[in-house]
Amino acid sequence: MRHARWALVVITLISAATQATAQNWKEHRPDGGGYVVEMPGEPKVTWQDVPTKIGDIKTYIAVLDNGTIAFVTMYSRYPENYSASADSILEAGRNGAVANVKGKLRAETNVTINSFPGREIMIDAPGERVMILRYFLRGNTLIQAITGGTAGVETNADARRFLDSLRSTADK
Repeated sequence: MRHARWALVVITLISAATQATAQNWKEHRPDGGGYVVEMPGEPKVTWQDVPTKIGDIKTYIAVLDNGTIAFVTMYSRYPENYSASADSILEAGRNGAVANVKGKLRAETNVTINSFPGREIMIDAPGERVMILRYFLRGNTLIQAITGGTAGVETNADARRFLDSLRSTADK
């Protein structure tokens, strides 16, 4: 399965993201997403069909670029009858993200968000860019928070606040 096509989508959206004029942090709760994340302004929201080996997966995408750092949150719901282990889905996401940006995996940490398995990865991308992805699997839904910018974004307080705020609002 090509879970990671989303990384290519993210890079495209980061390039074309709307710019926030001021930082006004607030919770972003996508309808039907079952999660919340803090964002420093109002994101641009789109839906996109992401091609995978099991067919197109409808993906919710919210993007905000404050001029220095891009903030992206997404969720994709896989078919109920799709069966794969959480580890295989999370690993495929990592591998695809690195490949799609033609980057190098710098760091990876297993995380738990609420009680759900997840990962946080850092990718060094061409052009001295850095992407940090925190994502988790809740049932058949892959939920992601992605931030990126120039080298040094990994220590930026706003990037950390965004990633650390990601949490599930559902138990299943």
